[in-house]
Amino acid sequence: MQKTCQRCSSAFSCFANDIAHCACSSIQLSSETKTYLTKTKYDCLCNSCLNEINQLLEKIVQESSSSAFMIECLDFYFEGPHKVMTEYFHIKRGYCCGSGCRHCAYGNA
Repeated sequence: MQKTCQRCSSAFSCFANDIAHCACSSIQLSSETKTYLTKTKYDCLCNSCLNEINQLLEKIVQESSSSAFMIECLDFYFEGPHKVMTEYFHIKRGYCCGSGCRHCAYGNA
């Protein structure tokens, strides 16, 4: 079945009804990634997005013990006088605030 990735809008083939033949079954997701995905409103995501999310969470886990501070360009950037929070920040925070953020990592944008 053809689907559109809810994160990046690319088209991909999904075989959720036959998961053994679905391309996503070849990706080894970390336990952190699996936990994160249960908190989102995403249906199926393309392999590229699943890999990116897996890498983001790996980075967050590695850095969580070393930095409690927000880092410009990683956690946020400025757009004029406004501070815009990144997808990285939203995942690191661990929940959706429900405000329709531009870079919502939970499928609510």
